[in-house]
Amino acid sequence: LNEAMNSKIYNNIVYDTTGIDVRFTPTTADIRNNLISGEIRERDGGSVSEGSNLEDISPEQWEAWFTDPDAVDFTLRDGSMFVDEGESVAEVRNDFCENDRNDGEPDIGPVEYDGDDICDTTHPYGDTQSVPAACGAVQGTVRHRALTSLLLFPLIGIFWLRRKSRKH
Repeated sequence: LNEAMNSKIYNNIVYDTTGIDVRFTPTTADIRNNLISGEIRERDGGSVSEGSNLEDISPEQWEAWFTDPDAVDFTLRDGSMFVDEGESVAEVRNDFCENDRNDGEPDIGPVEYDGDDICDTTHPYGDTQSVPAACGAVQGTVRHRALTSLLLFPLIGIFWLRRKSRKH
């Protein structure tokens, strides 16, 4: 985040990256309930408030927790580290697939694993339909340095960032 005031990053998977940088004096961010491959860093005067994030998640942990993270399949295998371990955030009422987060014990990450419905994370909003305009969603591919990113922003923000594969 560069010169981004009052940013809110809630309930995301930030996969196969070095993390989230909050940079420069005007940048402020509230970062909560995220599963992150890398770290949350304050740089060059940026300021962060944070809570209930799991950082520095190893490839082995991703593989143990989810079916196939490299294919963006975050079907749960073992969620003991993050299911029911989040904190309540008033702005986050639904998960990635629009399932309610109403069981009183929020999960860390974009999917609420409370048994309501199965959430297909391999498609935006869990299905092959277009993203509902009412959600104010923006989809796109962003290329920045060595990253290729799929960004999905329903309300607060759910996104996956993946390193661009390199051919040798």
